[in-house]
Amino acid sequence: MHHLVVTARESKSEAHTHYVALESSTLQIVTPDDTVNQALAWAGIALDQTWVCNPYLGCGSVAGYGPSRDARRPQYEWFFAGDGLTTISAMLAAGQYDRARETLLFIIKYQDPKTGMIWHDISQSASFLDWANKYPYMFVHVDITFQYLNTVARYLSETGDMQFVTDNWSSLQSAYGYCKSLTSEYDGIPRIPATKEAGNEQDRPTDELDLSVSWLSASQSFAQLADLAGHATEAEKARRASERARESIASRYWLKDSNRWIDGYTETGKPVLSRGISGISLIENHILNQAQNNIVLNQIASSDFQTDWGTRSIASSSPDFDPNSYAKGSVWAISTADVASTFWTEHRPSTAFSIWSSLIPWSSLDSLGHLHEVLAGDVFHQQSESVSEQTWSSAALLSSTVHGLLGLDVDEQSNRVTFSPHLPAEWDSLRVDRVRLPRGVLTFSLARSIDSLELTVENGGSPTALRFAPEIPFGARLTGAAINGKQVRAKQEDHEQDSHAAIDVEIAHGVTRCLIRYKGGVSLSVPRRVLLPGGQSHGVKITGVKYNGVNLLVDADIDSSREATILLKTSEKILSVKGAALHRLSNGWAELSIAPATNAETTQALYRPVQIVVELFAHRRGR
Repeated sequence: MHHLVVTARESKSEAHTHYVALESSTLQIVTPDDTVNQALAWAGIALDQTWVCNPYLGCGSVAGYGPSRDARRPQYEWFFAGDGLTTISAMLAAGQYDRARETLLFIIKYQDPKTGMIWHDISQSASFLDWANKYPYMFVHVDITFQYLNTVARYLSETGDMQFVTDNWSSLQSAYGYCKSLTSEYDGIPRIPATKEAGNEQDRPTDELDLSVSWLSASQSFAQLADLAGHATEAEKARRASERARESIASRYWLKDSNRWIDGYTETGKPVLSRGISGISLIENHILNQAQNNIVLNQIASSDFQTDWGTRSIASSSPDFDPNSYAKGSVWAISTADVASTFWTEHRPSTAFSIWSSLIPWSSLDSLGHLHEVLAGDVFHQQSESVSEQTWSSAALLSSTVHGLLGLDVDEQSNRVTFSPHLPAEWDSLRVDRVRLPRGVLTFSLARSIDSLELTVENGGSPTALRFAPEIPFGARLTGAAINGKQVRAKQEDHEQDSHAAIDVEIAHGVTRCLIRYKGGVSLSVPRRVLLPGGQSHGVKITGVKYNGVNLLVDADIDSSREATILLKTSEKILSVKGAALHRLSNGWAELSIAPATNAETTQALYRPVQIVVELFAHRRGR
C-alpha cells in the first residue's frame, strides 16, 4: 500500500500518457450522440485493458475481469482463445494490426501439436502445472478451431500479411485437419465427440447448427488461404467440403412442414427445437432462400427475441425459456452485436439500429466501458453468473459498429475499401478518424441534408479504391452524384426494406469529396428508452418495413400497456395514417403514436403485433 501511495503521481502520469497515445493511434468514431461516442471510446479502452503479459506464458488478451465467487475461478482473468479470436476482429476494425498479429501468435503457441486443435483456456498459473493433461479445461471446446481459421482469413484480407500465412501454414493445415476429422462421412458436417463440447455446454448435443455453419465458413476460409499460399489441390478439396456442408445444413437444420430452424440434435437423434438464436447463422452464410430468410429475420426481430437491452438467446415463447438461465433466455452482448450486424447486411436498418443501440446502456451498468458478459432476459440487470467485464462483449460492440453501422470493410488483397454507412434518421453527421490501411490512413467526414449526402475523404497514404454506398431514405429517387465537383454516374440499389446509392472512386493522396443527391423517401426511428436497473422491456420492436410506391407499411410489436411511438422523417407530404395517430413536427419529422389498449395501469409488458400504413403524396403523383 505504501508503494502505491508513493508512486501514485507517477502511475497517473504514465496512464495518462498511455491513453493519449491509444486515442491518437486507433480508430475514433464521432456521432451527434455523446452517449454513443462515450460508449465506443470506453469500449476501445476496455479492449486495451485486456492485454496481459504473463512472464512465463507470454502476452495475450484475457477473457475479462471479475471477482471469484464460492468455489469458482476468478472470472475471467485466464487466457481464452475464443475471446482472443473475437478480440482480433475488433483489433482489426480499430486498426491495431500488430496487436492482432501478436494475439494470433500467442494462440498458435499453445495449439495441440498432435491434433491441431486450438485450446480453450489457460490459467495464469498453467506454467507451474501439467495444465494440458491433468486438468480438463485446455482442449475441451471443438468450436474454437473453426473460429481460428475464419479469423486468420479475415486477418489476411484486412492486412495483406501473407508472410504470416506462409510462416504458420503448418498450424493452419493441422487446424483444418482437426476440423475435417470431426465431419461425418454421411453428410459432411461435424459431430461433437462425447468427451468434447461446442457452443452449447449445457445440453451437449451431438451436432449443432452453429458448429455446422462454422465448418462451412472455416472450410471456405481454408480454401482461400490455401489458394493464396499456392496449395491448389488442398484449396479445391476444401471448397468441395464447404459445398457439401452447405447442402447438408440446408436440409438437416430446417423443418419444411413448420418452417422453422433446428438448433441441433441430441445423442438419440432427436431434433432440438428450442428456438435459439442460432437461426441467425443460416442468414449470415446465405444458406436459405429469401422466403426462409424472411421467416427467420421476422421472428428474431420480434419482441419474442428482442428486449430493450438486447437479443435473448432463446425466444421467450420457447418451452425452454428461462430469463435467468446462463444460456436459455438471457441476453448476450456478443450475440446481440452479431444479430444487429446481420440485420444491416440484410438491409433492415430500422431494426438493426434499434438492436445495436440497445447495447449502449450496458456501458454504464457497471464500470464505464466494461460490458457485462450476459444480462437477464426479463429485466435490465446482470444475470447471476455474469462476469462484470467480458472481453468479447466490448470487442463485439466495436466490430458491429465498424462493419454494421458504418458498413466499413478493408480488403488489402484488392486495395479496396467499402464504406456503406447506415445513418439513423436522427443523425445528420458522422466522422470516422484513422481508418487504418496497410498503405495509409483515411478519415471520413459525412454530412447529410434533406436531399443529399456529402462525404469528405482525407487520404494520408497511397491511392486506394473506394466504394461509397450509403443508405439513403427508403424509397428515395437518386438524382445525381459528383466527385470533386465533376458529375459522375451513381447506381441506385433498392432492397425490400432500404435503399442505397453507390459510386466507385479512386481516392488519391489528399482530399476527395463525394456528393450524392436524391429526392424524397422516408426514414424511421424508434426513440431509445432510458433504462434503469430492474426495468422491463417496453420499447417498440420494428419487425418489417415495406414501400409499395404509395404506402409505407410498418410492422411492429408494441407494448399495449403504454403509448408506443415511432418517429418518421420525410420531405414528402403525408396524406393519411392508419393504425396510429399522426403528429406533425418540424423539419420533416412526424410522430406516429399508438395509445395503450387499456386504461388500467400495469407493470407487465403486453406485446402485440400492429401494422401502420402511411399514405404519401409524392409517390402517388410520380413527382
